[in-house]
Amino acid sequence: MTSSASNPSVIYNSPKDWEPWKTEFRKRADALDVWDLVDPDSFEPWPLRPTRPVVDDFPLKPNVATQLSNYRQQQEPGQSITVGTHTPAHQARDALDRPNVTTADLTAEGRALYIQAYNEYTHDERRYDETRKRLKKLTNWVLSSVSQSIQETSLLPGQNVRQWYQVLAETGKVYDGNLMLETRAQYQAHLKALSKSPRKLEDWLQRWQNLMAKGIRHRVPETLETQIWTSDLLATISPILGN
Repeated sequence: MTSSASNPSVIYNSPKDWEPWKTEFRKRADALDVWDLVDPDSFEPWPLRPTRPVVDDFPLKPNVATQLSNYRQQQEPGQSITVGTHTPAHQARDALDRPNVTTADLTAEGRALYIQAYNEYTHDERRYDETRKRLKKLTNWVLSSVSQSIQETSLLPGQNVRQWYQVLAETGKVYDGNLMLETRAQYQAHLKALSKSPRKLEDWLQRWQNLMAKGIRHRVPETLETQIWTSDLLATISPILGN
C-alpha cells in the first residue's frame, strides 16, 4: 500500500479545479489501495458481496435428501397439499415445514466440501468488508471535497465512486485540453522572448524550466519529445551564446 501526503483542503467547485482534485483523488486511492477499482480505464470488476454456501447444495444423507426432494416437489405448481380439518397431521407438517438441514445431515464427502466452501466464503467476506471500508473512506472524501452544486448534477444516487470519478473526468478533460493549448502557446511565445532580452538568459532558463514542467503535466507535445524540446532549446540559446 502506498503512503503519500494528501491535501484535505482541495475542493472541486468547477472543471478548473479538476487537475489538483484528480491528483488528490489519485493519492488517496493509491494510499487506500483501491485505484485499480476506481480507475475508469481499469477492467477490475466492482466488488460484490460473496454468497454464503447453502448446506442443501452439498451431498446429503439419503433419508434427508429424500425429505428435501419431497418438500420441493410439494412447492411446485399443482403439487401443493391443501391443509384442512381432514388432513392427517403428518401430511400437514410435511406440506408446510421445510426440512431443517444442517451439516449433520451431510455425507462425509458433503461435509468436507461444505467446510472448504465455507472457509473460502469467510475469507472472501473478510476481504470484501475490508475493501468496502476503504472504498467508503474514499467516497466520504469525494462527498466532502466536491461542491453541493456539482454533487447534484454529477454525483448521482445509485452510482459508485468509480462512476462519479468518470463523470467528473469527462468535464475535466475538456478543461485539460484547453490548458494544453494555452500552455503550448506560452511555451512557443517564450522561445521567441529571449531574442528580445538576451541579457536575461538566466531568468529565461528558469521560466523555460517552469513551462517545461507545466507542459509535461498538460501533455504539450513539444515538451514530451526529447528530440523536439532539445532542438527548440538549442536553436533559441545558441545565437545568444555565440554558437
